[in-house]
Amino acid sequence: MSNIKKVNRVDVNGTSLQGRIHTSFDDLADCFGEPTSDGDGYKIDVEWEIQFVDGTVATIYNWKNGKNYCGDEGDDSTDITDWHIGAHNLKAVEQVHAAMDAHLKATCYQAPAQLEGA
Repeated sequence: MSNIKKVNRVDVNGTSLQGRIHTSFDDLADCFGEPTSDGDGYKIDVEWEIQFVDGTVATIYNWKNGKNYCGDEGDDSTDITDWHIGAHNLKAVEQVHAAMDAHLKATCYQAPAQLEGA
């Protein structure tokens, strides 16, 4: 069961860098849904705004490594694996990591196959 609250708009005003997560764009999109923003047109190319059921908010975004900031030398959003986590506190960082860990365990873990005749 997810502890992410589905809302139309998350108030992330006043959040700042609190931590990082190293994972693929696809895993983030699978876990948190499609990005909620196409960035700021300058330093950020893509961003997720997340609210957890306890009210904690977080943002996940790339920073100065995409096409917006680096031009043709920058990474495509779908190739980025170094993401910043913005929040009001470290609790949000723990919740982002816990949500991603739970998602990956649920989608990636496969029980060993039963051996016939065993």
